[in-house]
Amino acid sequence: MANARESGYRSLYITFYDNSARCCFEVQVRIKGMDDYAEIGPANLLASKI
Repeated sequence: MANARESGYRSLYITFYDNSARCCFEVQVRIKGMDDYAEIGPANLLASKI
């Protein structure tokens, strides 16, 4: 996996620039498997501390 974290988690980030507000915002895109890995899998930092 290219650019994956040590935990194996990865996702796609897209940064947009809003001309009217003159600021950037970022959107994170995950497929179902990536979301499960992030929310309930080993990449969930909160669950690993419980």
